[in-house]
Amino acid sequence: MLPAQKVRLRGAGNSTSASESVVLTDTKSIPILRGVRVLDLTHVLAGPYATMLLADLGADVIKVEKPGRGDTTRGTPPFAGDLSHYFAAVNWGKRSVAIDLKRSEGRALLLRLVERTDIVVDNFRPGTMEALDLGYDVLRGVNARIIRCTISGFGQTGPLSKKPAFDAIVQAMSGFMAVTGERGGAPLRCGVSVGDVAAGAFAVAGIALALYRREQTGVGQEIDVAMFDSLVSFMTYYLTLYQVSGEEPPRVGSEHASMVPLASYPTKDGYVVIAAFNDSFWKRMCEAIGHRELTVDARFQTVSDRQRNRDACNAALRAIFATRPTQEWVDLLESVDVPVSSILGIGALLAHPHLAARDLLRTLARPDADLKVAGQPLKMSDHQNAGPPLGPPELGQDTRSILSSLLDVDEQEYQRLQGAGIVG
Repeated sequence: MLPAQKVRLRGAGNSTSASESVVLTDTKSIPILRGVRVLDLTHVLAGPYATMLLADLGADVIKVEKPGRGDTTRGTPPFAGDLSHYFAAVNWGKRSVAIDLKRSEGRALLLRLVERTDIVVDNFRPGTMEALDLGYDVLRGVNARIIRCTISGFGQTGPLSKKPAFDAIVQAMSGFMAVTGERGGAPLRCGVSVGDVAAGAFAVAGIALALYRREQTGVGQEIDVAMFDSLVSFMTYYLTLYQVSGEEPPRVGSEHASMVPLASYPTKDGYVVIAAFNDSFWKRMCEAIGHRELTVDARFQTVSDRQRNRDACNAALRAIFATRPTQEWVDLLESVDVPVSSILGIGALLAHPHLAARDLLRTLARPDADLKVAGQPLKMSDHQNAGPPLGPPELGQDTRSILSSLLDVDEQEYQRLQGAGIVG
């Protein structure tokens, strides 16, 4: 138990809420983002992923959706009951308010919410918020402390800023697809929408930094996150490899561009993935698999030797690993501390005990859909996950309560707004 200490907690929308001081004995019980309010104007994947992570850290995330339709992924099959698997994956822990931002009264309601909010996140195409008269200058005009994070394909500036972008387009333009695929085969898109997820993760990092900066300066700022930028950042050593070698890096399938052996190898009943690229791993692996002669073969003695003789090295290993079942190789190489794994399918992954040990799966608190979702990847000594998170909200399910509690909209006014189609 931590010693009692005085902790200052700020209310949401700090410009309007009073601060309070309380004495606590265990700070782990306080969500890290308690008191932080987020207006989530995002859709599909990159933006919802970011705001889902913020919700899991304790932020009050209010998802603002178009009445009658909402986020397009609400209609993406297959479904658990009437709940889309896609929407559920990245929208749990949030509240939903349905407001038509193309109507002047709808925009006015949003700006009143901005007055009581810390962060606004959107992933519209650049210029959309400005066309709605909801650009950053307008937002900070009603709340100088507001932090706006906008996520797009290619960013708010530059010659590609208005180019429509989906994950496959950004993977193609960032160099990601050029280095992904089998040797001599066609370029392949990474199976995961890595451009969306990377941008969402960078958005969370930017928001955290902006909150810290606001504590120093008292004012908010605008954060410009691009999927393209995020994947270019992920290219890391490929950028330097090209400059040093002067050649386009070849596609090498499950192999590594610089490290050998690091690849998947066929076994008697599947595949085994080995990462025995340094000299210590290489020697231990060769001895464990009963082929010590490989360690004295002049072609394979050093990292540089194995890199120069990649094809010969991999051919020798393929012949060896094809003789026994996958699990036998995994058990053998794990016993000598060589990095190794079978290739897990999603079903095997969900059942793996390490996910439970790392608290990586959360079961949604929703009676009509028994779904587990990927939880918070951040592990922090002064933070613990709460109980089962709220399931993803029904479209507009919190509109009445949010307008009433935050904006003092009475029942008569709510009925008028609803009847006019401004809220849903």
